[in-house]
This record gives sequence, structure tokens and C-alpha cells, in this order.
Amino acid sequence: MWTYPRLTGALRAFGNVSAGDGATEDARHGKDLAERKTLALQEQSKTCVSWSKIKDLVRQNAKAGKPDVDEALKQLTASAKAIAGVESSAETVESAAAYLFDIFRSTQCVGQSEARNLRNTFGPYPATHATKACQTVNKIVSWLPEKKLEELSTSSDQRGDGDGAETRQEFGTGIKFVPVEWAQDDNLSSSDSEDEVIPAREITLRYTGETIGERQARRVKEGGVADGKEAVDSFWLQKQVCQINK
Repeated sequence: MWTYPRLTGALRAFGNVSAGDGATEDARHGKDLAERKTLALQEQSKTCVSWSKIKDLVRQNAKAGKPDVDEALKQLTASAKAIAGVESSAETVESAAAYLFDIFRSTQCVGQSEARNLRNTFGPYPATHATKACQTVNKIVSWLPEKKLEELSTSSDQRGDGDGAETRQEFGTGIKFVPVEWAQDDNLSSSDSEDEVIPAREITLRYTGETIGERQARRVKEGGVADGKEAVDSFWLQKQVCQINK
């Protein structure tokens, strides 16, 4: 008796199909996620102050003891590593720390805007570490003079303008708008003289047509009666009906 091959057997015989290894798939997914985070941080670093400059400015101008400053910077780096991923390189962690300092220096808590920016950059992230990073940045900012914070903001703006960062513009800003010019009633007039006054048309319900008697008289006058015979029309029919009903 002829037996048909099973589908799985045919796939194994004629194709390169094998069961996926779960550990290999997870490792590949983790590698892709890490690469996406690195690329996103590289784009963000174009508009943020470098981590080395932030550390130098904080250590030189912070109104706090050196152990406290070093501990705060260490905590921010640890939070950045937890958010970016423990498998991230040192360069990626430093870029993440600079990015966290940039988005949290002007806010007191992790709001919706900050959470959306973190999610767009790092993907899923631990919220507890984001809150801890925000608290650490607020502590560091409280130690710095206002002028030094303005220097960081100015440096960040100049870096974003000079590194060729993409400027987002609202769609349609470069499209020239031409309003529709409607024709005026004066232009549509057929009159060549501006002083000519066109009288308004009178509207009346008065009937101006001929009556039956007027039509009969006109036909008689025009020769409608010939050889003593009346013309056969509606007037003649009405006359005949009246004679019958008498």
C-alpha cells in the first residue's frame, strides 16, 4: 500500500528546518536591543553635554563635599547602567548617564514626557531606577550655582546646532499658500459703462395670455370663419355644451 510522506518528514528531508534554540533566540534578541539602544544614545549625544564635561563641572563647582559628589555621580552611573542594560559598554553607560542628567535637570519627578523619552530611547526600562536617577540629578543640581546650570544649557544648545542634528519642523511650513481669488460681481457684468443702471425686473402674478373670447374674436377678424362655419376649437366646444345643458 502506498503511503504518503508526512509534512515534517518532507521538511526535514528537503529543507533546512530545525527547532529554534530558546537560549540562542533570547541572546539574539538581547543583542539587537542593545544595538538599538546604542544607536539611540548616539543620536541623543549630539544634543547633550558629554558625561566627562558634566563630571568636571560638578566636581569643580558643587557646593558639597567631595565624597558626597563622588557618591552621587556613582549612583547616577549605576542607574544609567540599569536602565541601558547591564550588558552595555562603558561608553554606552556614560552616554546614558549624560542623557539622564539632561532630561531630569529641569524636573522634579518622572513625568509622562520624561517616561516617553526614556521608552523611546531605551525601550522597556525599570521605573524604580528612573525615579532614583531623577532624585540623584535633583540632588546634584541643588549643589550647582545657577550660572553653571545655564552654561550646561547653552553648551547643549550649541552642540545640537553645530553637530548637524536634525531640526524638526512642522509639516507644511515650507508650502506656499495661495488664497483662492473669487471673481467679483462687477467683473461678471456685461455692461461697459459704470454709470448704467440696470432696472430690477418686476415680478407679477398677472396672467397676460388671451382669453377664449379674445382668441375667437381674433380668429374671426383674421378670417377664421369661412362659408358661415365656425372654427372648431375650445370655444366652439364650450358653446355646444352650454346649448345642450339649457
